Amino acid sequence: MVIQVLVLALQNSVEYRQLGVATSGSILFRQVGGSIGVAGFGAIFANHLAGNLDRRLPAGMHVPAAANPAALHPVFLAAAGAAALAFVLTWFLRELPLRATAHGPPD
Repeated sequence: MVIQVLVLALQNSVEYRQLGVATSGSILFRQVGGSIGVAGFGAIFANHLAGNLDRRLPAGMHVPAAANPAALHPVFLAAAGAAALAFVLTWFLRELPLRATAHGPPD
């Protein structure tokens, strides 16, 4: 729900001739950030899952094929911390008035 607001704020803060570069740069960094985020949270999950299974299973038990949803708890804690940090950082954004027009400079 906030993606379009962020793109609009970005487009409003650059010159008309750089709208395409700013928009595509925003999309690029969003996709790279999403890939790194998924990889990071997956690494946290895999790291905690292996350690917890070894400690909590009784001796002689085999590791189950499916994971317990409770093993996702560290992932949600890390995601909540990242979301809280992002929320705090939004308070430092400058407020710029919106443009009255989207037209380019006269030729």
